[in-house]
Amino acid sequence: MPDVTVQHQVALSRLTTFKNAGEIETLKVLHNEAALRDLYGSGTSFVLLGKGSNMVINPDGPRQLFVQISPDFFPVSVSGQEVTVSSGMHLAKFLQFCSDQGWSGLEFAAGVPASLGGMAVMNFGCWGQEMASYVKSVYVMNESGETFWVDKADIQYGYRDSIFQHHSWVILKLVLLLNREEPDRIRNKIRQYIHDRGAKQPLRASTFGSVFRNPEGKSAGQLIDSLGLRGHRFGGVKISEQHANFFENEGAGTFQDLMSAIEGVQSQVKTRYDILLQPEVKIIL
Repeated sequence: MPDVTVQHQVALSRLTTFKNAGEIETLKVLHNEAALRDLYGSGTSFVLLGKGSNMVINPDGPRQLFVQISPDFFPVSVSGQEVTVSSGMHLAKFLQFCSDQGWSGLEFAAGVPASLGGMAVMNFGCWGQEMASYVKSVYVMNESGETFWVDKADIQYGYRDSIFQHHSWVILKLVLLLNREEPDRIRNKIRQYIHDRGAKQPLRASTFGSVFRNPEGKSAGQLIDSLGLRGHRFGGVKISEQHANFFENEGAGTFQDLMSAIEGVQSQVKTRYDILLQPEVKIIL
């Protein structure tokens, strides 16, 4: 396998779950440390992509290089209760491994189309659980091409936050602390979480999860809902009728439609409640 796989003129519908129109010029998938070290050494700036479930990209923005870490960057390994996995691995694939091998912990995230690295960066959470509870340490590379481990105590986890959002480090692999469980019980929990998620969120729609962070002590979805905005459309983007903090691309939604929706909702919530909602989704202008 080559160190780098390069793709050109890649449709955003393949890269993000929101599937807005447009494309990026170049995507590089990195398969080993040497490839990332060479990229850093070249001085080329880049945008790191996971599975695109918490990101929206402006296809008319400045030309940028986009980079993904291969799911096979490192093999899965187990030592005691520690499971080490590539940051690029898809959550669904990892949960399949866990259910086959009897490792419990991340079932709460079932149904989320994310990479494990992306979940660690944003401290993904739902149903009262979060990624920080299971991360023991992560192996990263910095801009100088140096690799090192960051222990959980130094990750500075907070609500949808971590040290990785404030440094240009790339997570290469994670060590997760998981628990032994009967495979059938794990599979049952996965099915139940997917069922519960589908009952409350538009799983089959083209979305990127929650649009806004919850203000302290409040629910962004409830604030939006209180304004009667469920089902409201901004061009090809609709505020979900199932959950008001989810915006759906109805098929022809553009980046501009989405920004109109985000700014329109922010304005109305600010006017009514004097609260400025902060986007949870990462916006690449």
